[in-house]
Amino acid sequence: MQFLHELDIISCDAILPIVSEPDKASPKDRRIILGTFVMALLIGAVGIFIEIGNRFGRTGCRRSVPLAIATALESAVNGIEIEYGKLPEVGSQVTTNSPAGIKLLNILLGLEGVTDDRINSRSIKFLSVKEGKNKRNGLIYTADGKSIAGLYDPWGNPYTVVLDTS
Repeated sequence: MQFLHELDIISCDAILPIVSEPDKASPKDRRIILGTFVMALLIGAVGIFIEIGNRFGRTGCRRSVPLAIATALESAVNGIEIEYGKLPEVGSQVTTNSPAGIKLLNILLGLEGVTDDRINSRSIKFLSVKEGKNKRNGLIYTADGKSIAGLYDPWGNPYTVVLDTS
């Protein structure tokens, strides 16, 4: 009997796995844990910045529209100067809702009409901007829709065009 008991103990020792200290993690495990923690922090930070951008950056789109219109105005004035060799005679500084500014817009849009002193004689459309509403965010036409009333930014202000006539 003694023999079976010893054999039984030997077989149990052979079956049990050798367990190292459970409190210590290997360097590879530490890197995986640290990497996971850093990724969680980065994802959280990105989420916070997106939320901040959504809450406080809502005017970002409203800022890009006036910049696009200002750039289009500049390109249109440069285009008419290149095409005809001179700038429209509307003064050195005009707002896009004044009579001189509306004259400039008509010239740039190719809507000048048939007159002897017209600058854009071929009626080339140098300016292309979207139509706005309620004197905001684009080109506004008069109530009858036949003539231009002005060009406005998203806040309802006319643009000021400064021409270098010197």
